[in-house]
Amino acid sequence: MAKEIFRYTIHRVAVKKALKRGEIRKKKLEQAIKAIQRKIKKIVVKQHVPLVVRIWNADDETENFTKQYDSRKDFKGGRKLPQWRRELSTKVKYSRKFSPEPMLWFVAVGKRGQIDLTKLAYEPTKQSLLRKKRRRLFGPFEDEAAATAFKEKVIARLDERRKTTDFSQGRRYKGQ
Repeated sequence: MAKEIFRYTIHRVAVKKALKRGEIRKKKLEQAIKAIQRKIKKIVVKQHVPLVVRIWNADDETENFTKQYDSRKDFKGGRKLPQWRRELSTKVKYSRKFSPEPMLWFVAVGKRGQIDLTKLAYEPTKQSLLRKKRRRLFGPFEDEAAATAFKEKVIARLDERRKTTDFSQGRRYKGQ
């Protein structure tokens, strides 16, 4: 597929004369929009100059785009839901048997060593997506008591490791 020619103008808000006019070759209008957004982002965000962008296809003027950019928020597109969340919500929507109610106990370990008990709707037989989302998740445990016991064991192991580190000043201290 050949690249289309898109023409564009960039105006300051409420100023008739264009700051910049030009042409850009892209396959789709969305690609042209992204390319021009990259060019103007610093001007809008750092220099605080509100701009209006108008883009249209040189051959087919019905394919066009106009937007005013005032702040950083205007550059953010609609956020895509993560794949695991999307699939889970589809499963919840159409399944009669799947219940998103938290059922099984897990121990979640954070990046900085935070340890927490969580209850998730995870099905070990299906390797549900919640498991993949939280890589540092231990479980499932039969009940809360088993999960708490595991959590205590992990905390004890971490404390033990901390105690073996000796911060004595023996070698450095040269006093009486």
